Amino acid sequence: MIVLSAAHWDESALLDPHLARRKANGWLVSYVGSVIAQQPQLVQENGRLRWRFGAFLATMGHPHRGPVGFVDVDAYSGEVLTKENDAEEMIANATHIVISLPTAIS
Repeated sequence: MIVLSAAHWDESALLDPHLARRKANGWLVSYVGSVIAQQPQLVQENGRLRWRFGAFLATMGHPHRGPVGFVDVDAYSGEVLTKENDAEEMIANATHIVISLPTAIS
């Protein structure tokens, strides 16, 4: 995997990272739950240019935690490249974080 700067590519042909993040968040809501996409990186892997987002646990009253995994979005077509079985690992990672959070004492 190679992390790139958008300046190395024709930016007019690339999917805007904000739109790619919306696609990543849609995938996360559908398959994982209370996890949000942050920290976009433009990466090239196996000859394919993609936006990669860290998936962070979003729980009320706590800062975002993670990443619990990553979501890749094709940098040209907007296709989410992350597979459904990756969601299971993200859920397991997020569950581990939730279990380790201190509980509020009333």
